[in-house]
Amino acid sequence: MINVYEIIVPATSANLGPGFDSFGLALGLYNRFIIGESRKLRIEGCEDKYKNRYNLVYTSALKLFRKFHNNPAYFRNLYIKFDTAIPTGRGLGSSATCIIAGLAGANMILGSPYTKKDLFLMACEIEGHPDNISPALYGGFTVSSKYNDEYYFRNIPVKDVFDFYVLIPDFPLSTKKSRAVVPAVVPLPNATLNVANASLMMLSLIQGDLEGIKMASQDYLYEVFRKKLIRNFDGIKAAALSAGALCCMISGAGPSLLCITKRSHDFHENMNEFLVTLEDVWKIKRLNVDPDGVICKVI
Repeated sequence: MINVYEIIVPATSANLGPGFDSFGLALGLYNRFIIGESRKLRIEGCEDKYKNRYNLVYTSALKLFRKFHNNPAYFRNLYIKFDTAIPTGRGLGSSATCIIAGLAGANMILGSPYTKKDLFLMACEIEGHPDNISPALYGGFTVSSKYNDEYYFRNIPVKDVFDFYVLIPDFPLSTKKSRAVVPAVVPLPNATLNVANASLMMLSLIQGDLEGIKMASQDYLYEVFRKKLIRNFDGIKAAALSAGALCCMISGAGPSLLCITKRSHDFHENMNEFLVTLEDVWKIKRLNVDPDGVICKVI
């Protein structure tokens, strides 16, 4: 009997203000994938333009199969079914979920010869940076880096005094476009401030320091450039802070925004009153921090 596997991967929010390409947070919004062997390639539950051999779940699975068989031309047909709650192109780690699902599904089909750390390194190779990969795989708040051409990460505990909200618009923003507007060279004072704020953000999340979150959330590397790609960004951020958010930050490449509030603060209703006045449709979701990361099951 051929086994079929369910792979569940959480959404992620990268950067958290000053932690550019290094901070990531797993959130309780999930993409589910059913993956199994098939006589021919069958992909269901996604847009027609993704139902082909260039599908990111499928190409990620092939990468693992080819590594295992030491054959760059190896291929295997799969059945892949998408059941996704994470919107694409919104800065919530949708592509990371596809990469991880393909790798994890292929690994299970082969009898799990690779460890989670192996999958992490393979996923980072495909994605090109680890900030969404590490929390999606391992859960929680992660800090990732690269040393001697190898990716590393550490889980950081978050004090249970915060609520996390994502503001999600009805328009996408491509990661390529969002990255293109950020300059490759930045002034030294800006880099220094980001290092300080990233350190303070990490400590504030660990210690439950509300005032620290307010100060630490300021970014000096990318927000001033990326916010021009998000309609009404300044107004939304001002409204979020007025509604009681400790901070309002671009989630990953955007255009979604991540707000952190004091636990049990009445933020949702106050913020929604402002969002409905905008020309774009914005949804607000309070999401728990996902503690586990990817979950794989035989079904």
